[in-house]
Amino acid sequence: MKSIFLLVFMLSSVLIQAQQDDVWLTDYNEAQKIAREKKLPLFMYFTGSDWCKPCIKLKEDYFETSEFLNKTNDFVLLMVDRPYRLDIISEVQMEKNKALIKKYNKENTFPLMLLLDYKGKVLKDISGYSGDPRYYRAFINENS
Repeated sequence: MKSIFLLVFMLSSVLIQAQQDDVWLTDYNEAQKIAREKKLPLFMYFTGSDWCKPCIKLKEDYFETSEFLNKTNDFVLLMVDRPYRLDIISEVQMEKNKALIKKYNKENTFPLMLLLDYKGKVLKDISGYSGDPRYYRAFINENS
């Protein structure tokens, strides 16, 4: 019985991770196009996936939860990663992400979340992470 429970738990974890990865786009032009077509806000998330401890914790505490995943149809999600390791994203993607950081994240704040209208205008932002996902939950709920 314990083996079955463990197997179900492991499969659930894998499925949640796969679903979480599928909801985030990484190409700004594609995300902007979808946002325009669907007239949805663009949720832009700036992260340092391999070095930013608050980013990693926020991902675990909130972005990987079913609560967040259930809200993903209300937005077009764009992840802008600035990793230190060179094998995480391509050089081309790194250059695109640097350009987005230069335009939208001039303070180099990580994590940073921006809510843009489908035309690309920044509506709201929230930055940092204290270890309490309530602020991010409220940010998402207020804007969905």
